[in-house]
Amino acid sequence: MTHFQIDNDHTAVGFAARHMLLSTVRGRFNNYRTQLELDTDDLTQSRVEVDIDAGSVDTAVPARDAHLRSQDFFDVEHYPTLRFVSRKVERLYPAHFRVTGELTIKDTTREIALDVEFGGIAEDLVAGTRLGFIAKGSIERREFGLLWDKVLDAGGLVVGDKIELVIEAEAVSGTKPQAWTPPEPPSVSRTAAPSAPS
Repeated sequence: MTHFQIDNDHTAVGFAARHMLLSTVRGRFNNYRTQLELDTDDLTQSRVEVDIDAGSVDTAVPARDAHLRSQDFFDVEHYPTLRFVSRKVERLYPAHFRVTGELTIKDTTREIALDVEFGGIAEDLVAGTRLGFIAKGSIERREFGLLWDKVLDAGGLVVGDKIELVIEAEAVSGTKPQAWTPPEPPSVSRTAAPSAPS
């Protein structure tokens, strides 16, 4: 098992949501910290932990980002960190995997699955072993307490419930400092909600 670190210069932690049933709003989180323990001979034995700075949400519209940080959505004052911890890695095809784990947003933890395409391994003379992957999944935001919305005059909601997740990443085995350190967890009780029926 080898410890890897995400290369922030070649990584994007992104999401997308429908807006007014007309278009898709895309955003990203700029600050995150990872712990990757990868078995390059058998990736199904690997383990991933990711802490994301909720306050670093960035949709390129400052007013919208401020709303996302507010109590209507992430409530970053009380819940500054989003967290994902893998529980199982399954190989579906030679370069495709399913990573199942627990995602915590605010005070709710639910199981989600990410489909991961492994991009391969290369040797980097500076950073050591380098690998790449793309992970995709989706969540229903209301299941995580992100409840704010408005109903359109013609029906439908301003913000879609389904949130698409896309993480494009490179990781390196060498030492590469991570700029952001997650804060201590808030002193609130976290409620583990059961997984939604499929």
